[in-house]
Amino acid sequence: MKVTCGPDHGISVGSLGKYKNEEPVVGVTVRNFTFFNTMNGVRIKTWPDSFRGSVSDIHFEDIIMNNVSSPMIIDQVYCPHNKCNAKLPSLVRISNVSFKNIRGAYHARGVKIVDIDLRYTGKDTRAAVSECSNV
Repeated sequence: MKVTCGPDHGISVGSLGKYKNEEPVVGVTVRNFTFFNTMNGVRIKTWPDSFRGSVSDIHFEDIIMNNVSSPMIIDQVYCPHNKCNAKLPSLVRISNVSFKNIRGAYHARGVKIVDIDLRYTGKDTRAAVSECSNV
């Protein structure tokens, strides 16, 4: 099935961690979507200063984004209207997330990526890997 979304906010997993004893979110696949004129494309969002929780096996595949402001987001400081303590970290663990075959266009100007320092702090000793292409 092919799904078209727009204009709207896109597809979100979450927000998670705001309430005690939330069920884990496991095994979500978003596939064959087209987004147009949306604020967001696909995202995972968790509250800061949260209760413990988990999100795993989330897959975004075969997606087209046309005029989408923020195509892919993992936000662990989701705090609408500044009504939370964003100084404390989210305790929602996110694992096994993939973004595959995502294409699109947006009329962006003056985009700069400067002084980025992301560190893996988990127990797994494998090296973290990142890749950017067509930049």
